[in-house]
Amino acid sequence: TELLTQRVLRLLATVDAPEEIVALTFTRKAAREMRERIGGALKLAQGPEPQEAHRRRTWGLARAALKRDEEMEWSLLEYPGRLRVMTIDSLCQSIARQMPVVSRFGAVPDVSDDPKALYREAARELLKSLDSDREWVPALEILLLHLDNDHPQVQEMIVEMLSRRDQWLRHVVRVGANDQLDKVGTRDELEKGLANAITSALRKVRALMSEATCTEIIELASYAGANLQNLGSDSSICACCALERLEDDPQSLPVWRGIADLLLTGGGSWRKQITKNIGFPAKDPMIPRLKTLIDALTSDDALLDALATVRALPSAEYTDEQWETVLSLVEVLKASAGFLQTTFQLNGAIDFAGISMAARHALGTDDNPTDLALSLDYQIKHLLVDEFQDTSHGQFDLLGRLTAGWTPGDGRTVFAVGDPMQSIYRFREAEVGLFLQAREGGIGSIPLTPLTLGINFRSQPGIVDWVNETFAQIFPAENDIASGAVSYTPSSSMSSRLARDLPRDTNNTTDANDTNDTNDTNDNQAVTLIPQVTRDDDAEALEVSSIIQRERAADPDASIAILVRGRPHLHSIVAQLLRDGIRFQAVDIDRLRDRPVVSDLLALTRAVLHPADRIAWLAVLRAPWCGLSLADLATITDGPDDKTIWDLLNDNDRIARLSDDSRRRVMRFRDVMVDVNNDRRRRSLRRTVQGAWTALGGPACVENETDLHDAARLFELLDSHEVGGDVPDVAALENDANELFASPDMSETRLQIMTVHKSKGLEFDIVIVPGLGRSTGLDAQKLLMFTERPHEQEVNLLVAPIAGSAERKDELYTFLKGLETEKGRQEERRVLYVAATRAKKRLYLLGHAKAKDNVANAPKGSLLAHLW
Repeated sequence: TELLTQRVLRLLATVDAPEEIVALTFTRKAAREMRERIGGALKLAQGPEPQEAHRRRTWGLARAALKRDEEMEWSLLEYPGRLRVMTIDSLCQSIARQMPVVSRFGAVPDVSDDPKALYREAARELLKSLDSDREWVPALEILLLHLDNDHPQVQEMIVEMLSRRDQWLRHVVRVGANDQLDKVGTRDELEKGLANAITSALRKVRALMSEATCTEIIELASYAGANLQNLGSDSSICACCALERLEDDPQSLPVWRGIADLLLTGGGSWRKQITKNIGFPAKDPMIPRLKTLIDALTSDDALLDALATVRALPSAEYTDEQWETVLSLVEVLKASAGFLQTTFQLNGAIDFAGISMAARHALGTDDNPTDLALSLDYQIKHLLVDEFQDTSHGQFDLLGRLTAGWTPGDGRTVFAVGDPMQSIYRFREAEVGLFLQAREGGIGSIPLTPLTLGINFRSQPGIVDWVNETFAQIFPAENDIASGAVSYTPSSSMSSRLARDLPRDTNNTTDANDTNDTNDTNDNQAVTLIPQVTRDDDAEALEVSSIIQRERAADPDASIAILVRGRPHLHSIVAQLLRDGIRFQAVDIDRLRDRPVVSDLLALTRAVLHPADRIAWLAVLRAPWCGLSLADLATITDGPDDKTIWDLLNDNDRIARLSDDSRRRVMRFRDVMVDVNNDRRRRSLRRTVQGAWTALGGPACVENETDLHDAARLFELLDSHEVGGDVPDVAALENDANELFASPDMSETRLQIMTVHKSKGLEFDIVIVPGLGRSTGLDAQKLLMFTERPHEQEVNLLVAPIAGSAERKDELYTFLKGLETEKGRQEERRVLYVAATRAKKRLYLLGHAKAKDNVANAPKGSLLAHLW
């Protein structure tokens, strides 16, 4: 951000108007911070030159910008709105508004922060169309038959696909050609992509073998294959019976599968037992040769992974059934996108993906730009992008269209800042491969000059050294655009704080189990690893609490963060901190619906909407602003349940059986609800619920100001769901409340709890990363898998349909999912890196292993597995 700030100041000294500079960020917070930095630098430049070297540079650039400001009479300090620092989403909205017809929207609708309800409505309308004779209905019927007519499953899958439509819509248009010849050509093109993927994988495994290894494999595999063929075996190794050379074409795939089965067990490890099942009868003289070969390969993990990949490779051709399913899914997805467009228009709302696509359409193409694109081309002279490593395909395409026609030397510039090692937002469609692609080939027709930063201004030397040594081993040796693999770039620490106190052995790292007194070593240690042999969440939580108490005793003002990969990892830790009386600020951790004040307000809303909702009414009576006991509720509800709770509350004989205190509470509650019922249709539902809550004394019952903020957010949510004084879908209201996060306790900032993703861009004196031994869940299945794979000088599109319910698995779908899984594994390394690099003074890493046969190993799919 500081670099971008300095770049903007540098450009302000040269441009004819500040609007010629456009700086793009990903969040409103980042845009606001950059504007504040630029404004602050300009104000600082009005004073004397600062003493600090890094501030002097910014001061000098700002002085030159102020001089230009005075010459051109911009008055930027009085009119900072002329600085075009904005989010990419804001830019897209601006573009779409300027050409509403071309962008396919009239007046641009409001952007929905939570459009899932709109996706679900579009999916429901699509399924309702089954009774019509629309052109997509046969395809929809094929899809439903493919998935056992499971309508709820299909609906949710369509909802998930609509949320990512900017990623697949361009492919769907390409695959779903209406002309039969185009469909045949598309099938050939996609099968060519499959063939290229197979060839690339076989070349990789072949390149990992020496000539001597290849010769030995050929002789042993052909020998085993001949033996098995003579026995009438159906083993894959039979394909090797006449093997003479190792080829890398798709037709050789059966041979390579046979080789993989010869060398590896069914579980994917190097084979230890040589038996007749793989072509070597007992006491066969060739057995020692195979054992010697496998022993020589045992330490080659890269070859092991490559052979495992060979096993997962699909056929290079679609079956007719697969292709029919692909075409049907394409038709269904195209129709769902159309229904979503209609849903947006009916609701006067749109999502960010829709705005992005509208903006790109408004700009036209490189060959056929619109008038707006030509106008923007004239206006924008300098484009800057922050956090460029988190760019999606749609955003990358937008940047390409904005800079179409720019040429080197014409005075226009692109300046992108990003750290590919911190690209951790794949769930938001961020694609780190685009960063690598831009660094190598530029953006559109504009080549870029890579500049690498190597100074760490945050962490003390001990942490920087540990990170350098550790992540050089964790990260891959080379970049790979296809898999999202990013190689490690080392840094050096600018700070010398604590360096004199650091131990000179063990590379500034402590294993807490290596000493009987960890307190003595942890005080000055940069990085401490605290492992568990088996998982014990309570013990880990106790250790986290102990670390916090030790650090606070040493420095009460130290900023401390607990960073986790997922929110479920925090249950035991939060409970332990509460038991120990340690206050904390949880940032985007607690769901809004889980907060007691919100839960009670949702019950009050349901009670107002539905007098017969007994559970809601009983919850309202138990809420702190009414406070009846369970015994009171039992008295009120005693007898047949054919009356509503409201009717029972108006039964004076029944109420007379309550204690005096409870009776007074009921009478007060009843008086308030009488007014609520009388005014029910005279006011909005929000005002009704909020008024009832206030009259009942709800605001006086909250624990702190944070609860009031949460209540206000629920009232806003209620506003958005209200239609004519009612909420048509209460479940959707509650679901949205579950999607939002409760406000953090702003009174406590020294100890913060958040996810690693939320911590990006932040820094803390002490960072604690627990739960490293936990694995993540499996990704949900998608209707259609898409992925793009670079091959030589072209990019191939790979497409696979979901397997039918009756099928065990589809090898093509499994293969593409495996490619996505590998991208996820690469991102896991970067998530661990981001967590480790938030620490300024000390870093604590906690995790558990799994013991089997007295051997401890990190759980598969855990962050600890990368450190193991």
